[in-house]
Amino acid sequence: MVVKENAKDGDSVSIKAYNGSDPIVVIPEQIDGKDVISIINGPFSNDSLKYVDLGYNLKEFDNAYFSDTLEVIHLPAGVENLDKVVFFGEDTLTIVGKAGSFAETFAKEEGIKFEAE
Repeated sequence: MVVKENAKDGDSVSIKAYNGSDPIVVIPEQIDGKDVISIINGPFSNDSLKYVDLGYNLKEFDNAYFSDTLEVIHLPAGVENLDKVVFFGEDTLTIVGKAGSFAETFAKEEGIKFEAE
């Protein structure tokens, strides 16, 4: 993963690229002692991902695109907006998250299967 230090406060980082080929990706809650709070520039759009766990600190996405091979994504309870997020292959995708969270509301609005954690 390629990370970018968040210029806002220096205490957090954003993931801006993923250069691996693993079908399972788990986003760490921290990198070098700094909270991972966002994903930017669609780092997961060209990988053959099956499962992505976004941890628990992630709060925002900026132009995040996920490939049509993605089957399961864990969205943390802190995520409150997915306007710029595109999931390809929504028919086979399951969103896992906290019951009653934004993740559940988003899944229902988009017709994506939801599973409570």
